[in-house]
Amino acid sequence: MNKMLIVFLLVSYLVIGVIFLLMPKRLTKQEIYITWFIVTVQTLIADIFFGEILDLYDLIKEDGDLLIDLIIQISLPAFFGILYMNFMPRERNKFIVYFVFWVAFSVAYETLAVFVGYIHYKG
Repeated sequence: MNKMLIVFLLVSYLVIGVIFLLMPKRLTKQEIYITWFIVTVQTLIADIFFGEILDLYDLIKEDGDLLIDLIIQISLPAFFGILYMNFMPRERNKFIVYFVFWVAFSVAYETLAVFVGYIHYKG
């Protein structure tokens, strides 16, 4: 793995970990575990289908370290999913702004992930 990728992953985990520890918990432990499970299963299914079956992209596969890739796939998207669910507003107008923020954040994060070499698109 290149140094930029390692720094990207470490900073991602550090920032999201601090936010996760300091955030006011609106979700119950059961809701957190359910969210973790659903996001992880959805991520793995999507990566198997789009990344392996359709062969549209690779995730850190240049080194062939599938264990690190699996650990990241089980944890990082789930942390983001829990944050998304924890702060989700109930009012429609606030939700629209919230949703647009998360879409913009996701596009920016994915662009950064491509730049540092975490995601390798194949076409």
